[in-house]
Amino acid sequence: MQFWGKFFGAAAIAALIAAGGCSHAGGALPQTGGSLSTGPRHASDIAAATSLFHANSEKYRDTGSHPVTGRSGSAAVQSRALLAKDGTTLVEATTGTLDAQPGSGNFRHVTVTPTTVDGNLDQTQAYNNLKAGGYWSHTYTGLARNETVKLDSNITDLDPRTDVVTTIDTVKKRPDLSALKLAGPPKAYPNQPVTFTATVSELNGDLGAHADCILSADGQQVDQSLGTWVDAAGTVSCAFQTSFATTGTKHLTVSVANVVPGDWDMSNNAAQTTIEIVDPVVKLQTWANAFAYSQSVNGTQTYSAPWQSETTAYSNSEQYSSAGISAYTYDHQFAFPAQQASAVLNIDGSDAYSYDLGANMNAPYQEWYETCQSGFTTGAYMNVCSGSSWTNVWVSLYGSQVTYYSKTIGTQCNYWGCSTYSWVDNYGYTDGRTFNLGTTDVFSLNLTDGAGTKYVGKTQPAAVQTSSWNYPYNSCWSYGWYYDTTWCDTGTTQGSSSYVYAYDSGT
Repeated sequence: MQFWGKFFGAAAIAALIAAGGCSHAGGALPQTGGSLSTGPRHASDIAAATSLFHANSEKYRDTGSHPVTGRSGSAAVQSRALLAKDGTTLVEATTGTLDAQPGSGNFRHVTVTPTTVDGNLDQTQAYNNLKAGGYWSHTYTGLARNETVKLDSNITDLDPRTDVVTTIDTVKKRPDLSALKLAGPPKAYPNQPVTFTATVSELNGDLGAHADCILSADGQQVDQSLGTWVDAAGTVSCAFQTSFATTGTKHLTVSVANVVPGDWDMSNNAAQTTIEIVDPVVKLQTWANAFAYSQSVNGTQTYSAPWQSETTAYSNSEQYSSAGISAYTYDHQFAFPAQQASAVLNIDGSDAYSYDLGANMNAPYQEWYETCQSGFTTGAYMNVCSGSSWTNVWVSLYGSQVTYYSKTIGTQCNYWGCSTYSWVDNYGYTDGRTFNLGTTDVFSLNLTDGAGTKYVGKTQPAAVQTSSWNYPYNSCWSYGWYYDTTWCDTGTTQGSSSYVYAYDSGT
């Protein structure tokens, strides 16, 4: 059974959303003195930050299909059947855990009996006198999605007798992880940390997958988030941070790699963007860009045969968004630590979304010729850095289900290099905060430094570009001895995507 209509919006995002993503920045602030902590961060700072994060090994949600487990005597067998894009199906079983180490015992004999969707038994295959150890697999052609596969496994070397374990699997598509978008600021300074955000979705809807998010700049890997989890039909963000030593246009690529238990389509596992690295200028400038996406699918599946007829309704929806604000000045130095920091998204004249980043900021830290301070809150990340005559501020707003942070974000560095301590310990993620875009949006930053000086970066009102779609779909298949059995999938995919780019020269 194919669900082309259900996932149409994910495949069409590139055409429906304008290029550009989360902006990050540097914010300009008056030159004043300030205190600086270059030693280890206080325990309360660590506790405030780490309470937002979950280990990547902890799945935020797992609603997809799972391996089937059967047991007899001391033998426990876990099995599954995964359909690949080329039409082959891998049927595999283990006495341990799939995608991990095999268990003990030996698969001595395996009988495989497929059953078609309409309930007819297919040809039984028997595999005898095996010495496969605790793992067995075989690849088949001709199996279809949602057909069942029965395995009768004879397990030896565990009990005095042979243990016969039966499992019945339903054929499911392999997960299809797709890098939908890589977003970052349009401009940044040399040697300044820049945050990029990748949006990754699972498109097939049968089961989730683990993968690594890898960020490369001009062909060289610069950051990564390992062991991320994407639920079936789920969407997540991977957040990265890097810097560039030279000016010019830089080409960024995010790759979704090492997909477990294997990927349906590797051709959609990368997304690209560019950033212009520029020298600081005299006037304060503020950039912001954002996108928001929502889609719903409503339909019915009808199975009709001479002896039976069944109709099932289904409905699902997804929504995610991302935004960034950046600002900088060349002639002011920030007095650390910050007393207050916030970001506001004003929609159609009303302050619709506010992010208080001051409550969760870590202690200032030294990075070579600059001092920096960063902070996290649900759905947002901010960093402010300042040198002898300039200050940068940037804020990223994350509006997906969760945001995975790379270990580089929040790392403490000095003249001799970066410490092994990271505010984001052993990778982790926070809950997201989805937001909408109106018709006219304004983005603003508000900070107060250690000397009590207030700083504001605010874009001019910008018109939001919106695209919407409403696509019906209707697919039917007939099969059986006389094509008297029909399976139909009928419904509508509708949604919208919005994009806005805002700017103010500060003059």
